Amino acid sequence: ESFKKGAPLPHFLFTGGKGNGKSQFAKQLAVEIKKTDSRFEGHLINCATIKNVNSFYEQIYQSKIEGKHSIILADEAHCLPDIIQQLLLTTIEVDDKIERVIPTDSGDMRINTLEHIFMFMSSEPDRLFRPLLDRMEIVALSSYKPAELGEILVKQCKDIRFDDGTVSAICDSLRGNPRDAIKTSQGIKKYCLINRTTKFSEKDWLEY
Repeated sequence: ESFKKGAPLPHFLFTGGKGNGKSQFAKQLAVEIKKTDSRFEGHLINCATIKNVNSFYEQIYQSKIEGKHSIILADEAHCLPDIIQQLLLTTIEVDDKIERVIPTDSGDMRINTLEHIFMFMSSEPDRLFRPLLDRMEIVALSSYKPAELGEILVKQCKDIRFDDGTVSAICDSLRGNPRDAIKTSQGIKKYCLINRTTKFSEKDWLEY
């Protein structure tokens, strides 16, 4: 609501186990931001590909930030080199300044907090630069419950009928991970396609 009325969003850090939905959550938030202001475009970045200041300037700033309204979705944020994390301290500052200038050897980077939104995702937040971590709004995603994984599985397999107890038996092996639930659902759909059936039982699960 504050963003709709002209206030900048906080810089979010989504944390949680691998496959727990951090990137999906951030991408959906980017969709909602674009619904509020259509000028924004989301860009998913794998931080492991950013090796130095020059690559950040060329790959991120020049192509996705400069002159644009952008949402930078920084996945695997803990992989950012220390020098980049230190540079970002100027951007992710907790004050009312709207425009920030980051000088680099490649050129000045101008970041406007109303036009450039950063979201970070990490399964290893302890590897992030502590002062940077302190400036972020942290959203910690907890593990999914078996019943919630079951809902994901059933929605993904909407044309398949499961026998009583089958979904529960499947979810016991997923260890709270929604990514595993989706991968398993894809395997189940292939199994049913090969066997020309729309039913899936515990016997099928054991064979699968």
